[in-house]
Amino acid sequence: MKRFHSCLLALIGALSVGCGPSTKVTTSADGSTTTVTTPDGKTTTVRTQGNESQLTITGADGSTVQVANGDEGLKVPSNFPKDVPVYAGAAVTTTATVQNTVTLVLKSPDAVGKVTSFYKEQLKTNEWTVEAAVETPDGSLLTGQKENRVLSTSIAKEDTGSLISITIETKKEQ
Repeated sequence: MKRFHSCLLALIGALSVGCGPSTKVTTSADGSTTTVTTPDGKTTTVRTQGNESQLTITGADGSTVQVANGDEGLKVPSNFPKDVPVYAGAAVTTTATVQNTVTLVLKSPDAVGKVTSFYKEQLKTNEWTVEAAVETPDGSLLTGQKENRVLSTSIAKEDTGSLISITIETKKEQ
């Protein structure tokens, strides 16, 4: 699985920056890190360690897109808002940061209803305004707002629990 994730991330990265005759590809001595750099300064870096893979794409202007994936659980990214709860006992399987949006995907052994109740309660406790809540036995969707941020949380039934996806977008001041 690790090899598949690494190859997929490398392919996505190479396509994102473009390959050409002046494109430079470097790989670390241990093979865990590969970086593709284009003549215009765009870079894509793929790192693998154990079951984890991370893809970082950096534009010529310094803007970055990061995606990480792991089977055993990743760390919550440092830019994930502290007022958005991370479900206890859930493993972080995917993180993504794109400009002003951060996404976290978690797997929990708990049922959809239990996870949904937790998020409804904790978002209110953390002063989020829950604007919509749609619940079915197989999943739920919660949307909310706080200050200049918009949140979307989806919780889907899996064979052995729930898949939780949380996305927070910070709106730019106008």
